[in-house]
Amino acid sequence: MVKEEKNGTTALDLAAFGEQLKTAQDEGIEVEIKHPSGDPIGLKIWVAGPDSDRQRKARQAAQNARIRARRMAPLTAAEQEVETAKILAASTLSWEWYNGLTFNGAVPDLTEETAASLYRKLPFVREQVDFAAADRGGFTKA
Repeated sequence: MVKEEKNGTTALDLAAFGEQLKTAQDEGIEVEIKHPSGDPIGLKIWVAGPDSDRQRKARQAAQNARIRARRMAPLTAAEQEVETAKILAASTLSWEWYNGLTFNGAVPDLTEETAASLYRKLPFVREQVDFAAADRGGFTKA
């Protein structure tokens, strides 16, 4: 990706960097969900990034649905939350529930429907996953 030049500077191969970043986003990152107080609650979610195939396809599907419905007006805030929950659900690769944490009385299997429900019902979870899933910098190695 980076090539050392004769004068001591480094050059970046943008194509190689872009491919490595996309690969990292396809593999996803771990988001440890925290209570609003800042303490971990017993849930880790692995989510794909904004350039991953999963997230891009989910965003495109949402946009295609609006096009088919001839809905070009901006979404309402409530509609945006529902759409974001669906996109995040499609981008969720896996999750781990521990320390006795449950959702609706059980440890749920990961399905897009269950994940979307979790993201709709719990804004603090949706916001943490959304922030991580949109942050390309989180998918790069320091």
